[in-house]
Amino acid sequence: MTLEAIIEAIRTFPGVTRKRAVHGIVGSLPTKEFSRIAASEGEDAAAVEYGDDYLLFAADGIMESLVNSYPFYAGYFAVLVSVNDIAAMGGKPLAMVDVLSLSKSRICNEILKGMSVAVKKFNVPIVGGHTHPDCRYDAIDISILGTVPKSDIILSSTAEEGDDIVFVMDLDGSFPEGLKYAWETTMKKDASAIQAQVEMMSIIASKHLAHAAKDMSNPGSVGTLGMMLESS
Repeated sequence: MTLEAIIEAIRTFPGVTRKRAVHGIVGSLPTKEFSRIAASEGEDAAAVEYGDDYLLFAADGIMESLVNSYPFYAGYFAVLVSVNDIAAMGGKPLAMVDVLSLSKSRICNEILKGMSVAVKKFNVPIVGGHTHPDCRYDAIDISILGTVPKSDIILSSTAEEGDDIVFVMDLDGSFPEGLKYAWETTMKKDASAIQAQVEMMSIIASKHLAHAAKDMSNPGSVGTLGMMLESS
C-alpha cells in the first residue's frame, strides 16, 4: 500500500470525517467569557475551577449503527469511553448520568446489560439521568464527572514542536466479531486490572511525565494524533 493510499484512506475514513461537524457547533457556544472555565472545546473533558482542583466534565454519544447492530457493546462502550475521557486528562472519574432513548425493548435491555457490566468493571456508578420511553429510535448518551488537582491536569492542547510522541495501548485484546474497528481489551480482564490501568494516567499526571495527551477514539491512532495536533 503506498503512502498516498494510506493518507487518502485516513482522510476519508468515517471516524475522521464525522468529526468535522464539531467546528461549526463549538463556534456558536462561546466559553471565553466564563472565567472559571480552564479548558473546554478540543479537550477530552472540560475543566472547571473548583478550589484546588478542576472538575472534569465530558459527554459521549454512541454511533447509531453500533446501537442498532450491537446494543450490548453500545452500552458497554458508552461507559468505557466516558471513563477514558477523564483518565486521559490525569483525572479520576467520580460518577456518570445517562440519557437513554427507547423504541425497542430488546435493544434497551442489551444496552442496560452492557452498561451494568461496565459500571462494575470500571467501578464508576451511574447515578441518574433521563429516559425517553417513546422515541422512534434507540440511543445511549453518557455524561461523566471527574476531578484532578490543578497542578496535575494533562491537556490535549499543549503539545509542542519537538515533543516525543508515545502511543500507549493494550495490545492484549481482540476485535469483537462484526466490529472490525473496535479493538477491545477490557471485557475479559479482571476488574482490578482494568481499574489499575485507568489509575496509571493519574499517576503519570502527578509525576508530570506527560506534556500533553489525548484519548484514542474513532479516528484511530493517526487520526487521534491529528486531533491533538489540531487542538494544539
